[in-house]
Amino acid sequence: MLEEHGCKTLQNENVTLCVDGENLNIIGIDDYSTKRSDIRKAFQGVPDGYNLVLTHDPNVVLDMEGFDFDYLLSGHFHGGQIHWPKPYHLIKMGKLVRMKMVKGLHYHKGKPFYISEGLGQTGVNIRIGSRPEITYHEIS
Repeated sequence: MLEEHGCKTLQNENVTLCVDGENLNIIGIDDYSTKRSDIRKAFQGVPDGYNLVLTHDPNVVLDMEGFDFDYLLSGHFHGGQIHWPKPYHLIKMGKLVRMKMVKGLHYHKGKPFYISEGLGQTGVNIRIGSRPEITYHEIS
C-alpha cells in the first residue's frame, strides 16, 4: 500500500540523496526479530556520506560491528506499552531490553541510536506508562 502511494520501502536496501552537495545515505534494514534482516545486503554499495539507518527492531545494532552508521532510528518496543511497574513482558524481545534500553536515545560502541515509543500497540489495545510519541530528529 505504501508503494502504491509513492512511498519507497527499504528492505535490506539503501538509497542516497544529495543534500547541499553531501550524500545522505538512508539504509533500511528489514526486521531483525523475524530474521529477515540482512545488514550486509542493506549496506551494499553505500557511498561515502552520512549513514542514517532505519529499522524496526533496534536489537540489530548489537550485530552491526564493522558497519559504519552515524545514526539509527527504530521502534519495536512501543516504549514498553504496559510499562507498569516495569516492562517485564518485554524480556523475550532481545538483549536491549535486558540492558534497560527500551525507549529514547542510547549509544552502542559510541554510535547513537534512538528507540521511538511510537503511536501504536501490539496485542492488547492498551498503553500504560508509555506515551505515544512522534519525534523530530534534526541531522546536521
